[in-house]
Amino acid sequence: MMDWESYRIVTPVTGLTRARVFTLATSFVVQIRIDDYVCREKSFRSFKEVEAFARKRRWRLEKARHFEG
Repeated sequence: MMDWESYRIVTPVTGLTRARVFTLATSFVVQIRIDDYVCREKSFRSFKEVEAFARKRRWRLEKARHFEG
């Protein structure tokens, strides 16, 4: 069994998931859900930039644990 962490961005009032944060080898990718079939991706070089991006929009980061096995 293997577990790994990622982050999701949620709205402060409703707590709904607004975006997901994925870690690549050299960057962080924020995948923003627009519709059921459409999403937009933004790439950041550091996690500080991801935090600033979320704070600017008044969203909050929440740690999500995933388990495989």
